[in-house]
Amino acid sequence: MNVRIVHRPARISEPVVPADDVVLAPPPPVGEGPTGFPLQSLLPIVGSLSSITMIVLLRNNPLMVVVGAVILVVALVGGLGLAFTQRGNAARQRRVQRERYLDYLEETRETVRERADRQRDAALALNPAPGTLVEIGADPARRWERRPGDADFLRVRIGTGDLRAVEVALPAEQNPVQPFDPVMRESAERMVRLAGVAQGMPATVDLEGGGHVSIVGDRTDTLPVARALVAQIAAFHSPDDVHIAAVVAPHRLDDWRGLDLVPHLSSDAAPTGAVAARRLAPRLDDLLSLLSAELRDRVATAAASRRAGRRTKPGRLIVVIDEGDGAASTVPRLDAALSLADLGITVVHVVDDRLKEPPPSGCA
Repeated sequence: MNVRIVHRPARISEPVVPADDVVLAPPPPVGEGPTGFPLQSLLPIVGSLSSITMIVLLRNNPLMVVVGAVILVVALVGGLGLAFTQRGNAARQRRVQRERYLDYLEETRETVRERADRQRDAALALNPAPGTLVEIGADPARRWERRPGDADFLRVRIGTGDLRAVEVALPAEQNPVQPFDPVMRESAERMVRLAGVAQGMPATVDLEGGGHVSIVGDRTDTLPVARALVAQIAAFHSPDDVHIAAVVAPHRLDDWRGLDLVPHLSSDAAPTGAVAARRLAPRLDDLLSLLSAELRDRVATAAASRRAGRRTKPGRLIVVIDEGDGAASTVPRLDAALSLADLGITVVHVVDDRLKEPPPSGCA
């Protein structure tokens, strides 16, 4: 096998930074407006008292009695008119507030939509469709661009969907005595639920955390996802940073044609004069035997780091298991005190039913 040294330049793309949250202005409370007892409300009362006083004191004068009665009628009519006017002003003010707040929500919705579209475009550039990975692998500027310190290291795309790109929040009610206007609150809550969701957003899964990951479903759906997962690891990550191992049943080898050519499957060390072995086997036991020396080194290094009180990140090992139609094989615990995450190992199972996933006792 020929060994070729590949130079990795400084990265030209940047991981997608989450967009800042959008916090909506709180809706106006119910009944917001002038408070207190307005002075003009006293006028009908004063007029009524004056007319009654005139009628009582000047009852011997018919003309003054008539004048008092007229003043009383005018005061009562004025009071009713003032009441209806104040009520109409309050309704008009509430209507104006609703119109202004709904206009504000519409403007904010357009801003959030633009930000969500930018987030989606950036995510698509960072996590492109599997069909473009060949071009990325051939591009020296982007090949193996992700390094262990990057935020998107071993974060791979598993599909697209309608996902939230921008978080939108509504402040909680601060005063229970004056709750939000229900009409405006409903509109704001609807915006919180629906705004900021981008269509065709790449859905990703983090494989750096270690442990077990299962791809469950019909084989026509799960196989392309598993193959795309391996292709992304090979295109974006260096073989020095990520190793790949695979268990593929003999009758499934045609589904994984070309996997043995991926440099990430090549063993680090080989006996002098021998061809470097590939981390590829038909059964899990065979793969564990093939990786026995490497796994012992991982256990020893992780145990030494734990004893020394150091927190180190071992090189990552991704194990893909596609054994066929049976239940997923359980990876034995390599050390009683160390989990797969401590050893830097992530196991990806391809199964057609969630009942065939590895049992909890086999999970680390």
